[in-house]
Amino acid sequence: MLGRFWLSIALLTATVMQVLDITIVSVALPYMAGSLSANETQISWVVTSYLVAAAISTPLLGSMPLPD
Repeated sequence: MLGRFWLSIALLTATVMQVLDITIVSVALPYMAGSLSANETQISWVVTSYLVAAAISTPLLGSMPLPD
């Protein structure tokens, strides 16, 4: 029972960190666009590639075996 509690805490923490990362990227977009002289289409590729990388890496890292 205690193992499930800690698993739930770990999943909740990972989800909050993922949302926080996406929020940071969203806030940084205008600064990135200004410093790179990029238009909205080019900046949308930055967000898309970040979200795709996060969506691919999250399940892969979550399925890694725990050390003994």
